[in-house]
Amino acid sequence: MLRLLFQSLESLFGAGLDDVARVVYLAGALVLVLAALRPLWRLWADWRTERAGLEERWVGACTACGLTGPLWRGACSACGADLGLPWVVRWRTRGAAWLASPAWRRAARAYRLAGALLFLGAAGSALWTVVSPPGGGALHRLFAGLGFFALAVAGFAFGRALGPARRGIVARAGYMLHGMAAVGLLAVLLFLAGAARPPAETRLVAAAPRPNAEGEVGIEYLQLDHELLGFRRIVPLAYLGAERTPVDLAAPTRWAVAHFRAHADDWERRGLTVRLRRDMRRVTPGERYEIVESGGQVLIRRAGA
Repeated sequence: MLRLLFQSLESLFGAGLDDVARVVYLAGALVLVLAALRPLWRLWADWRTERAGLEERWVGACTACGLTGPLWRGACSACGADLGLPWVVRWRTRGAAWLASPAWRRAARAYRLAGALLFLGAAGSALWTVVSPPGGGALHRLFAGLGFFALAVAGFAFGRALGPARRGIVARAGYMLHGMAAVGLLAVLLFLAGAARPPAETRLVAAAPRPNAEGEVGIEYLQLDHELLGFRRIVPLAYLGAERTPVDLAAPTRWAVAHFRAHADDWERRGLTVRLRRDMRRVTPGERYEIVESGGQVLIRRAGA
């Protein structure tokens, strides 16, 4: 139903929708790439900063020497005078000094690197598996591009929520909620992109066999269905025409076919339906036909139709 609706929308809006979808798709891919590379850039910048001998410190004006400079555990780094800071402020500056220590910075860099590589792998997987083919359709590209934006937002939010930077628990909880919302939006967009994408076709045979006495050609195949998981697999077994021509299957496939046929009842109790099916079609003499699988259905049609 969704696929028919999307096809109607693509026909209604035509080239305008295709241009918008292409811009959104390319922009989303660019944003996702930048979001994946940004943590690596920050790691490199932090490493260069440490190599230069710089670190983050609290800065304040000393009442004793009058200089404005970095503080160390609530005292002036220039003259060592105690500034008489409240305990909560002294606790924050003490924590800042600990976070600026070389050991912590190395551990934080390793943690950030692990997170950056994990997100880089997720971004690479998204770009590899969701890349829209030329015939993917405008709405598929549109939803995929928006999905790239959602994945970039999720990576940014989870990085802020789980990162080692100084950040309060309330701020981390807010970023975590934003990340979870982005993941939910991403799931919806990926579902819509899959529904908008035309079903992939697998050519089972390029030229149908010679028709039988009734002028028909067909195919015999094993069909496996799992309604709960939305799984469907079709294994061609033989081409039917003037004679039955078995398909040359690999040894593991032959074993799997024999196993499923012999234990059809057992698999049915697990929710998997095993069917042996035959599809036939009357053909016109002189025409060339092909047999394809499209969206889990076997089609016998004129070549080039």
